[in-house]
This record gives sequence, structure tokens and C-alpha cells, in this order.
Amino acid sequence: MDWRTSFRFPEILVRAVNPCGALPRRLSDALNPLTGQGRPIDAARFLHTVGTDRLMVIDQRLRGYLSLAYCTWPSDTLRCIVTCPMSEEARQSLLFVACSHRDGREREKAVGHLGEFPGSLTLAAALIRSVDWVPQVRSAARDAVVRMLRTCAIDDVVAVWPIVLQLQHRERSTDGWLAEKVEGWAFASASDGFLCRARQAGGPDVRVWAYRKSLERGETSLLPQALMQPDPRIGLHALRHAQATLDARSMGALAASGLRAPHPVVRREGLRALAAVDVVAARAALPAALLDRSAGVRRLAAYLARQGGADARATWRAALDRPAAQAHAGALASLAEDPQEEDAARFRRCLPETRSVVRQHALKGLLRIGQPIPPEVVGQQLQLGGGRVLATLAAAVRDSAIVIDPSLVRGILADPEVEDDGRVRLIGLLGFAGLWAGLKLLLAARTGDVDRQWWLAAIDDWIGRSETYAPLSDMRKRALLDATTERAAELGPTRVSQIQAALLRH
Repeated sequence: MDWRTSFRFPEILVRAVNPCGALPRRLSDALNPLTGQGRPIDAARFLHTVGTDRLMVIDQRLRGYLSLAYCTWPSDTLRCIVTCPMSEEARQSLLFVACSHRDGREREKAVGHLGEFPGSLTLAAALIRSVDWVPQVRSAARDAVVRMLRTCAIDDVVAVWPIVLQLQHRERSTDGWLAEKVEGWAFASASDGFLCRARQAGGPDVRVWAYRKSLERGETSLLPQALMQPDPRIGLHALRHAQATLDARSMGALAASGLRAPHPVVRREGLRALAAVDVVAARAALPAALLDRSAGVRRLAAYLARQGGADARATWRAALDRPAAQAHAGALASLAEDPQEEDAARFRRCLPETRSVVRQHALKGLLRIGQPIPPEVVGQQLQLGGGRVLATLAAAVRDSAIVIDPSLVRGILADPEVEDDGRVRLIGLLGFAGLWAGLKLLLAARTGDVDRQWWLAAIDDWIGRSETYAPLSDMRKRALLDATTERAAELGPTRVSQIQAALLRH
């Protein structure tokens, strides 16, 4: 041996003494840069714990031009991976990394060993390589997939099935191999339990695929079960499949059961399907549908009621008139969309509710029929708070449906029910009155010593917003400058100069 070799490749020589012992370090060196974590990982288990979508990203990064994953791998690494004693988790992880080598010849060699160690990770590696751009790698990977489908546990196949669904959209997957060999295996008699297990899988896309394929294969007994799935794609596909295959009587029974589905979209389409095949049954289902939690279901039910000559508002009013601890939020929301004068008392009864969504719809209903919102109600809603209610109040102020004037401010400040939180929210509400209208209001407001701190806080809030542009006429500018000078003693020199600077900028 040349004496200079030991100086050129000291690390390789040291590792050559125990090539099997170097494998864990090589695996860690390959995966640590890809984890996005600043600390070492359990490399043997890491790939087994990530999702299938992440596996495909890791494969791409391992093959990247700037990847350093294989710079310390000697030529006998693959032989060591296959022959050295180690846990199956570590071996499958090493094989996955080896199958992502940037050299197509190395990928082909690694893929050739995948079938010897069946498992979810090796099957994932084979599936990813089954659409490799190198024909030899692609052919070897497809052989490995077919082999492992016969030897892997069904749970392992289900775990990597999202990769199959993603590969269906790849250009190199359009040759029909996935449909013939992989999906064909799923439908074969030898894998009868696969679709059943896939319908219970954790991944939503796999469940959708499994239900769709099961229904297409004629398993109509799954239709009621499909409607009850939380994923609306499953229930909608079941309804459309039933409309194309079932007779009117069976379709009516199925659509009626769909009215109890957990997802509102399925309930809505179930009601639509029921109305198409059985008008009498649909009419009987309308009272419950008009009080559904979903606005979409209620709107469709109201439309069907109008088609039959009935007024859905009667049902909503009856629900609100019933004595109950809490108002029916759905009935209130629907009634607030198309209210009449007679509904004002119903809306006012809901204003003290603790639920902000109920108070929001009550306010919207009152505003739609043009009812005035008195200061005590505005103060009550500011004190109760709630993002929905505050947004409704802000929109009403912006649209001039609620006019903020000195009397309203004095009424809210004088209300003993409005505490510090409500007063702070009043400052925020003033910001929607317009920049110059808000300043005019504050300069015109006469507050006692008790409310002086609130008034100064409102002035400071206005100064913080004064950088925004708003058109200002010369006449209004002079009036505001005069009002500022008049209250200079209360404002203090700093605030006076800031207000004057904001006015003179426009």
C-alpha cells in the first residue's frame, strides 16, 4: 500500500476496520440536515415517524444537487446495509436513503434489494422509484413493488397508499402500471381486507379513495355508512353514486338518512336529493331542516318552503317565541337575514345573551329593519364584548346606521354597567367614525374629572391614528384648529402640538 494513502483517507481507513459500525453515523449524517431541527435525531426511527408527503420531500432533497448525504459513503455501503446485523427499522431507513442516491446506477442496485426486506418504508421507497426517470431504476422498482405487495402486511400497504394517490398525477405514471398492478392488487381476491382497512385509515384522502372504489365495485350496503363520515367528499360521492344507480324509493330512504349526516354539506345535498324524488317526505322534513345548525341547510329549506307556498319565517319566529334558557341561534340568524317590523321585540330579547353570535344576529336584524340602537344598548354590547358584535357595531358606525355624537358618548360613560373594558372598546369604536369626525367629537366632548383619563386616552388613540390620510377642507381645518386651541389647557402642550401637526399636514 502506498504510504501516502493513510494521510489522504484517514477517515475511510478508520471506518474500514468496522464497516457495520459506521452505518448509523452515515445515516445520521444523511438525515440530520433534512430534519429542520437543531439537535440530533434518532436516525433509525426518524423516517418511520414522518408522513408520506414528507418522505417524498426528503427523497427530493437527498437527490438535490447540493446534497452532501453520500459524500462519505464508500462503495461497499450497500453491501453492508444488506448483510450487517441491525434492527429492521435501521435497515429500512438505510435502504430508503440508498434508493435516493443521485447516481442512477446506485439507485438501481439499492432498489434491487428492497424486496428482501418488506415493510412500509421499503415499499414507500419502491413506489417513489417506480416513477424514476431512469428506465432501469423504474423497472427494478416496479418489480419490487409487485413483490412486496404480496409479502407486506396490509397495514403497511395502507400506510403508504397516499404515495400511490400522489403518483397518479405524475407524468411517468400515465402508462397504466399503477392502475393495473397496484390498484389491481387492491381489488384482487387475495387482498379482500385491504379496502375495508383503507376505509378506516387515518389519512382522509385514502378513506375517500377507498369509499369511492368500494361503491364503484357495487358495495351499495356502504351507502348509509358513507353518508355518516365526517369528510363531506365521501358523503357527496355516495349521494351522487346513489342517484345514478338506485331506484326512486331506495334513493328517498337514503336521502332521508342523509339529513342526519354530521357534515352540513351532506345534509343540504341530502335534502335536495330528497326533494327531487319524494316531495311529500321533503315537505315533512322541512320543519327540522329550517332549524338546522347550518345556514346552507336552512336557506335551502326556506327555498323549498317558498316553493310550496309556506313562509319559513313562521317557523323561525315560533322557535324564538318558545320559552328557553337560550335563544335558537340558527332561527335568529335566518330571521335576521329577512326581518320585518314585528320581529324587533324578538331581536331585543336576545341582546343580553352571553353568546356573541346571538347578539350579533340580533343587532343585524334591528339594523336591517331600521330600528335605532340607543346608547344603553351600545354600552351594553361594548361591555359584553365579543369580536362578532364589535365588528357589527363598527360596520354600523362606518355606514352611519349608528351615529356617534357627544350625547351617545356621555350616555355610555354615565352608564354604571359599562366598566373599564367597555370604555376601552368605546375608544376603538370611535376610530370607525372617521378621522376628522372623531377629532371633532372628542374636542366637543365635555367630561368631568372622573372621565378625564378616558378622554385623554381617546385623544392619544386618535393621535396614534392621525398618520393616515383623510381629505380635509380649509374651513373644517380652521374649525378644528380653533377647537384644539380652546382646549389647550386640558390637552397639554405635547398633545396640542401633535394635533396641530396632524391638521397642518392635510
